[in-house]
Amino acid sequence: MGAIEGLAIETMVLAPLCLGWLVLKGMDGTLAFGRDHHIDLLLVLSALVTSVPLMAFAAAARRIPYSTLGVLQYVAPSIVFLLGILVYHEPLRPAMMIAFVLIWLGLVVFTADMLRRGRAVPPTAME
Repeated sequence: MGAIEGLAIETMVLAPLCLGWLVLKGMDGTLAFGRDHHIDLLLVLSALVTSVPLMAFAAAARRIPYSTLGVLQYVAPSIVFLLGILVYHEPLRPAMMIAFVLIWLGLVVFTADMLRRGRAVPPTAME
């Protein structure tokens, strides 16, 4: 199954559950659903803000090698980690730093091996 189809099925399965939750929260008064149209509009737009990047990612992921995609999957959490440490001054425990360094060390080894293997293949075999 393709990524776009998978996202569509995931959305179809979860949408009724989410709608039910919104209705329940609206009935017990803990949600502004139906009373504040600005909140309702933001709620509807949040679907676009979530689904458009997911669809763009799914489309892009089909066009690059899985090895590159795998490495890119570490970039966003690493940016969040660095933001937490450098911008928001979150406490950095030694175990967190060791884990971060080991993960990136593994990625460096993986990338070096991938580059080494890529150079070992004759150019005619890559066509």
